[in-house]
Amino acid sequence: MGRGEAGKGLGMIELMRREEHGAYTVSTYRFTEQHTVSVAHETRASAQLPGNGGTRWLQYPSTEAAAAEALVLAQCMTRKHSLYETGFCGTKLVIDGPLDLADRSLVHDALAEVLRQHDGALYTGCDLNTTSADMREVAARYPAVLDSLTNPAVCTSTATGSGVFAALTSTLLPGERPRIAVHGLGKVGGQVARLARNAGYDVAGFDVRPEAAEALGVRAVDSDELFTGGYDVVVLCSLSGIVTEEVAATMNPRWVVASANAPFATPEAQRTAEERGIHYLPDYVANSGAVLCDALEWRDRELYDALDQAAVDQYVMRTISSRSLQVLAESGLRGVTPEVVAAQAWAEHSPVPA
Repeated sequence: MGRGEAGKGLGMIELMRREEHGAYTVSTYRFTEQHTVSVAHETRASAQLPGNGGTRWLQYPSTEAAAAEALVLAQCMTRKHSLYETGFCGTKLVIDGPLDLADRSLVHDALAEVLRQHDGALYTGCDLNTTSADMREVAARYPAVLDSLTNPAVCTSTATGSGVFAALTSTLLPGERPRIAVHGLGKVGGQVARLARNAGYDVAGFDVRPEAAEALGVRAVDSDELFTGGYDVVVLCSLSGIVTEEVAATMNPRWVVASANAPFATPEAQRTAEERGIHYLPDYVANSGAVLCDALEWRDRELYDALDQAAVDQYVMRTISSRSLQVLAESGLRGVTPEVVAAQAWAEHSPVPA
């Protein structure tokens, strides 16, 4: 159990609770009657080793559920940053509350205040249901934002999709023209589908927007068909926890590759899939395009601002392809899952227990 403190006011935000969970601190702040923001980060985060992770916004069953997801996602960010040695540690910001907030500036004010309270030890960017326009407003209030704001030629979501595609190709046999199915056709999934289509692969896609697949020139399928249609690779680009134990018991791709953090709802769901012979390339191996962009922007802003999308995509694809092939080669050699190899690799660069 975490050790907590509660009830302290911090200007426009009110600290409801702060808990320590092993190597992580989770703080929850209220900023409207219906909205909170939970911030999870490695406790060691500092101005010299800052936490980095996006801000997502959903309506959760409870404030506790939002804080729990923030912790899980911060742990995912630790794995990415450690595996790719970015110079950051793991953090995540999670807003809980209705998405139809009339005055969005309340969100911007609250996020800026949270970042200000951490005094250069945390950086954020956009994630699910937050946008670069939101991050521009936050940065105007407090400049601890990494979201390619000074280089509009680069979209970090597109770069993430390019990296996921590179990871996907690492799972294929030489000369193979696979059947690919993409779950979620937003900016990241859309880029994966587009690159797979351009490579001559047979590509299907599912999205809550029926027109998304047609716009990308790929076959539209429903969610059940995507998981049970016998595709060579299923690419998960939608929500965390999309593969439940029930889905894992019936799905039948050869490989699962994910841009969604923590795509398995439970450890048992992942075990079920792997015991059924389905291979899984861990999310943090495949989906680290944005953190690679953030690290480059943070280390050398002048260089980053001179790059175009093609240059960033090439950098991300080569970096993720190299790491993916390394993980898969070691996995095959030792007869263990890619998860075992990847976990050992990131743990070598982090004091946080694997």
